[in-house]
Amino acid sequence: MDLVCGECNVGINIQADRVFYNNINNAVIGIFKLFRRMSSKILVKKLDDIVDQYDFSKTSEYNFAYCGGDSMKGVSVYNREKLIKLRQDFNLLNKKNT
Repeated sequence: MDLVCGECNVGINIQADRVFYNNINNAVIGIFKLFRRMSSKILVKKLDDIVDQYDFSKTSEYNFAYCGGDSMKGVSVYNREKLIKLRQDFNLLNKKNT
């Protein structure tokens, strides 16, 4: 049981017949249930598509300096507004589906 799952690090990474998540935000639980059902190849493709759609940093392809960051700051400044837009889009989609 992942009592206060947050990012579901415990529950998503454990090998078990059943996993119980406890979180007040049902959308978080829904995302991780979706992740567990998808093949890793499809999941990585969909996540790469989101990175491209929102123009998130790709530090595996470009260094921190390319995005205006460094190893201490990371790339949070570069990604901040993009993440806010992704969150807004997700929340709108979630409202439409409830």
